[in-house]
Amino acid sequence: MEEERRRFLLTSIIDDYRIPAPDVAGVLSDYQIRRNQLDEVADEVDRSWPGVCEVRVGVYDRPYFAIHLEPFSKELQRQHWTLGDRIEFIIGNNNCSYFFLPKMEENPYSSEIRVYKRD
Repeated sequence: MEEERRRFLLTSIIDDYRIPAPDVAGVLSDYQIRRNQLDEVADEVDRSWPGVCEVRVGVYDRPYFAIHLEPFSKELQRQHWTLGDRIEFIIGNNNCSYFFLPKMEENPYSSEIRVYKRD
């Protein structure tokens, strides 16, 4: 049954259907990514990465982290690439994608979970 649910969710993702956040959390747990690990990511970002204003996680064909930077520049983007390595270390999963993006004013998409937001 669980494998059937996962296959349905992954098929939905491949077909580009948006899935609600609770289902994102379920798919993340299938990838062995837990909420306490996401909390550790938030602590790491807050302590060591002042250029990051928000981190969101979602699932497309695999988990992805949308890392929003402010002020955004190509140089700042390059400086934060190692944050992906830190996240992989914390969550123990190297099968994720990372996107370094400018700050977005809107709330996370319904298919994303907010991991961190700088006040």
